[in-house]
Amino acid sequence: MGWVFNYPEPGQKLRKTAWLDALRGLAAFNVFLFHWAEVWVNKDAGWGSGGEWNNPDAWWAAPFIRLIFDGGSASVSLFFSISGYVLTSRILGLIRQEKTEEVLVALSSAVMRRGIRLYMPVIILTFILMNWAWVTGWPLARVLDFEDTYLQELWRWYTQITHLWMPLRYPDRSFQILNVYDGTVSWTIPLEYYGSITVWVALLFTARITSFGVRTAIFGILIFMYTATDEWYVVQFLVGAIYAEYQIVCEEQRQKKAEIGATIPASRRRRLVRKVGLIFLLIVGLYLCSMPGHWTDLKTDELQPRPFYDWFIPPREWYRWTQVDRFIWDIGADCVLIAFGEIESLQRFLEKRPFQYLGKISFGLYLCHMTVRGLLKPWDESYLRLWGLEDGVLEQVASLRYAGAYWTRILVGMPVLFVVAGLFERWVDRPSINLGRKFERLALRLGRRSIRGSESS
Repeated sequence: MGWVFNYPEPGQKLRKTAWLDALRGLAAFNVFLFHWAEVWVNKDAGWGSGGEWNNPDAWWAAPFIRLIFDGGSASVSLFFSISGYVLTSRILGLIRQEKTEEVLVALSSAVMRRGIRLYMPVIILTFILMNWAWVTGWPLARVLDFEDTYLQELWRWYTQITHLWMPLRYPDRSFQILNVYDGTVSWTIPLEYYGSITVWVALLFTARITSFGVRTAIFGILIFMYTATDEWYVVQFLVGAIYAEYQIVCEEQRQKKAEIGATIPASRRRRLVRKVGLIFLLIVGLYLCSMPGHWTDLKTDELQPRPFYDWFIPPREWYRWTQVDRFIWDIGADCVLIAFGEIESLQRFLEKRPFQYLGKISFGLYLCHMTVRGLLKPWDESYLRLWGLEDGVLEQVASLRYAGAYWTRILVGMPVLFVVAGLFERWVDRPSINLGRKFERLALRLGRRSIRGSESS
């Protein structure tokens, strides 16, 4: 069973940031629930808003509860802030130690390997799905209109891949980065790569600065600039980097106090206040993450009410030139990240094997969940019949039996997805990481040989 699911062995030594891997895995799992709820669950509005498309008594659409089917957008924001933390933590440590040469080597290595690590799994997966769809006539992830010939289909696949390349120019070409073969989930990959490059350039820009306050001020200016240009995903990378350095600074201070014997335990009252504050921060984060997405009345083009959230929603005009909701989800995701990063009991909880497993297969969970949904879609009617329901999904109304059919579908699909994601991690994701390392070694070997040859001549 361990081999089939690619489940981690017991007793494995965990990294200091293992909790971040698990948090990324939970975010990927939440995206799976988000997309599998499509059609089955009405996600348009929150509890109590009424309206043509919403049941005003739908308690499951209330804040916090709705995260089990509508937290995907906030999870993407969390992906980016976690990446900002992980990609910069080691380099920030080197910067603070003034190891400038090692900083340059680390940045060069990261940039060289990052593109292969991100894009190779997408290229392999979409190529397989394209050929599967062409041979069987059964596209898995989304409905697909086929080209007339295989060569034309192959060209469309290639064109779809090129749309994921740089320069990004998001969001004005956001529809072009929706890949038709993988269920449009790979749209985050160019954003991930762009954000990675941007935060590394920001580190290069501040590589000779050892002051946390000065670097944070500079990053704050960059955050303002990227907010003004509606690049909410870059903001997350920068916030993740700031929080990574904050934790490095805190660790440095603890070590210095331990060396001079000045470690005085905080008072019980102070510890209690801090813990209550962090729990409140987590609640605020989950509250913002469960905010329904902006939706409009098709007749008037006006924003529909969002109970529990209308009190802080900005003016309607802002939605015409910026993705306001994305920034709100950003704030919620950042609150969740910081709360988990500061509450040790939550970190220890995420170090349990089930959560480490989700972290291990997180990329496969994210990229393959739409494919598995399409693979199991012919069974959808069976779940309804199992619970004694007639007609199709679109004709159903909320009921306990309908909920039973929905969760039966989820519980049947989960192990299948875990197997596919585990195989993807073993056969695609991990080899892509190794390929990036081999490419780096090859480029360095050939590059150094070229330099030696030019010097000898």
